[in-house]
Amino acid sequence: MKEKEILAGTLAAYFKYYKYADAITQIRKVYDQPHSSLRVSWEPIKKLIQEHLFDEGEAFHYVAIHANLPLDEDSDKEAYRWLHLFVYNVESHSDIIEY
Repeated sequence: MKEKEILAGTLAAYFKYYKYADAITQIRKVYDQPHSSLRVSWEPIKKLIQEHLFDEGEAFHYVAIHANLPLDEDSDKEAYRWLHLFVYNVESHSDIIEY
């Protein structure tokens, strides 16, 4: 699925190299470009996250491996919390809420 590849690439490109708030700021810049692959695929990516459509263990994999971020719990439940906040922070142009 193309959307999963774009999400994986986005997480890897920004969260491995930037602190959380800086990563969100950089991703917002990409998201704000009308024809970026992230913007074009955003609604399906958001649906994957909001409706918990990843296979078992996959949400955790995206956060722990692609974004290279430790979670409080090594679980999909915790990963979805992080991903939901990620969606909120990317779409919101207000202050970034840290995880």
